[in-house]
Amino acid sequence: MVFSDPSFLFLFLPLVFIGYFAVPRQLKNPVLLASSLLFYAWEEKLFVLVMLGSILFNYGVGIAVDRWHGHASGRTIFTLGIVGNLLALAIFKYANFLVENLNVALVALGISPVHMSHVHLPIGISFFTFQAMSYLIDLRRRDVSVQRNLLDFALYKSLFPQLIAGPVVRYGTVEHEIHLRRVSVEDFAAGVQHFVIGLAKKTMIANGAGLRADMIFTLPAAELTTPIAWLGSSVTRCRSTLIFPVIRIWRSAWEGCSASIFWRTFVILILLGRLPISGDGGIFPCQAGSATTSTFHSAVIASLVFEPISTLL
Repeated sequence: MVFSDPSFLFLFLPLVFIGYFAVPRQLKNPVLLASSLLFYAWEEKLFVLVMLGSILFNYGVGIAVDRWHGHASGRTIFTLGIVGNLLALAIFKYANFLVENLNVALVALGISPVHMSHVHLPIGISFFTFQAMSYLIDLRRRDVSVQRNLLDFALYKSLFPQLIAGPVVRYGTVEHEIHLRRVSVEDFAAGVQHFVIGLAKKTMIANGAGLRADMIFTLPAAELTTPIAWLGSSVTRCRSTLIFPVIRIWRSAWEGCSASIFWRTFVILILLGRLPISGDGGIFPCQAGSATTSTFHSAVIASLVFEPISTLL
């Protein structure tokens, strides 16, 4: 389900608002959590279990990291938590790629290829995995307090406005609002305005530009030059959350943003625990914003082919 689908606009979103504002304060988080899980399961079906597994794993690791902070056991648990997240990401996102390339090498050597069933890529696994890692890193650095309420932690991990397309939201950004928040008429009106503008950009501009981008990225490798590759990343998107007004999510074209900037600021810095925060509470690969998910990966791959490896270090 995407935000421009009629099922989201005229069924899911109205029901979420009705349920959220109809229940007392103590039930608002469970309503949002149930809505977010339904939102994810709408497309992913049983693969919502992957996200639930990530929630339980990182919740337990977070509790243990806080409990054993300052001890060798705490460092070990933290390391295992980071490795576990990266391993899950590697299995679901790169297993097919690695096996395909391994089979090319094996066939060239006259060895029988490896047969493996296709591994499904759950939507948004990169975002909720890196978000979980950012929580563990901040917890390790004592930048945030541990979340001991499993439902509240699950809500942080699965909140549907940023679940499948990001950005990565640091726990400290929403820690207070998870427990206590108020939605004013002004905030709600501003959120509606941002959402309508973003929806118009998505349907009137981005969809048409996306067709062009898809045509570009289906070109043979010999025709995919660097300028043409980056043309495919010019699709713009704009989204805004309504219930959590602190998270204003804007997407813009990648003007002047290269894959080397993405690598340095998003991958290396997340491992160092120094994640850059945008002024609106989200984490972006570069100051210019980011492209849509599909064009973003293609543009990064193209840049990795044409840019010297030294620029990524």
